[in-house]
Amino acid sequence: MECPMNTKFFRVSIWILAFALLAVSLVGANLILNSHAGDASAKEENKPPAPPSEAAVCIGHVDVEDCIRNLYPMQPGKVAEVLVHEDQSVKKSDVLFRLEDRPAGFLLRQAEADLKAAQARLAEAQKLPERHKLQIIQQRQAIVAKQSLLAAQRYTHQRLEKLARNVAGAPDEEVKAAGEQIKAQEAAVTVEENKLRELELVDPKDTIAKAEADVAARQAQLDGAQYALDECKVRAPADGKVLRLFIGVGDMLGSQPKQPALQFCPDGPRIVRAEIEQEFANRVSVGQSASVQDDSKLGPAWKGKVVRISDWYTHRRSIIQEPLQFNDVRTLECIIQLDPHPQTPRIGQRVRVLLGPLASGK
Repeated sequence: MECPMNTKFFRVSIWILAFALLAVSLVGANLILNSHAGDASAKEENKPPAPPSEAAVCIGHVDVEDCIRNLYPMQPGKVAEVLVHEDQSVKKSDVLFRLEDRPAGFLLRQAEADLKAAQARLAEAQKLPERHKLQIIQQRQAIVAKQSLLAAQRYTHQRLEKLARNVAGAPDEEVKAAGEQIKAQEAAVTVEENKLRELELVDPKDTIAKAEADVAARQAQLDGAQYALDECKVRAPADGKVLRLFIGVGDMLGSQPKQPALQFCPDGPRIVRAEIEQEFANRVSVGQSASVQDDSKLGPAWKGKVVRISDWYTHRRSIIQEPLQFNDVRTLECIIQLDPHPQTPRIGQRVRVLLGPLASGK
């Protein structure tokens, strides 16, 4: 009986020992793995981030630095004359087309007449200081004259009073009449003195200032009328080329046109406005090399570099639904300056732009 019991006890001890060794092994392996993982994560944290790829592909359009100009007349009117044709080169201030200018001419002549009238009133006002001095002198003399009449009337009244005391003197009615005349002369002197004070309150400089202001206002009206007449002629804003005409002789142009009268391209070196989608904007930098080719992959390729990057994300410049292109995405615009090339790209040409290593490999 003892032998089987010892054998059974021995087997149980073996199993317990095996389980203990297995548990110790698992704990040790876990500790070793955690230690290696911690070291790996620490190395990953200390490791500098990998530089992003600088290669990018995007779509752009050929343009000039000053952009295409949409020209409108400053005022509505009827087209009287078109002096240019499409694809014509012009110089700055050349007349491109002219509106009917007779109404503007009528307003100009009216403004000229109003200005002459205001200038005549100013000339009269400038004489007022001397005239005012003369009026004051005359008024003072008038007061002296009235005072002399008053003194004479008082003398007459005194003489009549003396005569009235004698038996054969003047009747009382004449004395009373003389007294009333004295009162009238005193009132007349007061009136003249008030007129003098009224004249002294008047300052001719105020009238001159008003006349000068009126002349300035009339001059401004004349300048406005002249400007309106000049604006009947639409001129080239710079040296450049007429790209497209949307008007003809006899067309009526309103105050809120739906399209420009013509499109104008200023002279200047051609650039490419490339539009990078926000997802790839971090791959673009100033000074980066660029390779530009027609979107159809036909024709020459141009070399250049990125000279400017926009500071804001916005929708694409072109609202035309281009094939294989989403318009409702945010893009970052960058300007590419092209190197000299025998063949100049055309304004508005859709091109494919390769940036970074892709451009260097081309």
